[in-house]
Amino acid sequence: GGNLDVAFSLGWNVDCRSLSGYTGKDAEAMEKVVEGNRDLLEAGVWESRNGTKMEQFLFLSGVVFAVNARVLVKNCGVFDGLLRRVPDSQLLVWTATGEPPISRHKISGIEKYFMSVNLHHRVGFDCQICSNWIIGILYDMLVNLVALYWNFMNFVRYGKE
Repeated sequence: GGNLDVAFSLGWNVDCRSLSGYTGKDAEAMEKVVEGNRDLLEAGVWESRNGTKMEQFLFLSGVVFAVNARVLVKNCGVFDGLLRRVPDSQLLVWTATGEPPISRHKISGIEKYFMSVNLHHRVGFDCQICSNWIIGILYDMLVNLVALYWNFMNFVRYGKE
């Protein structure tokens, strides 16, 4: 047996075509989820595998908030307070399977923002980044164009984004 450090991974169901970024309400709701499960976060868990003597003690070492890069770049500031109020938390910035690679420009914008508020050490990336800056910008523009159409159609159908 042995000890393992694990973290809770929590995220939101988002669409990179959304015109708006994450909101303060999104961050507040996630903070309530964390607070509502604080006892779980602070406890360790014994695990026995198939009745054998191989047992492990899992140390819950924090919370990872998984956020979509294209949604995050629209409003990075909503996570400042969440990261500061939830100890041992971090952001994992990702791009979804099937989503075009994101431009280095947008990733740099996220990095610069979190450096400016001294939280860069709590932000990690799992993104498909376009290696060619021109094509990266074209992909970003294409996603924005699709987003305009998608949001317009949602507005026509449902009266909302």
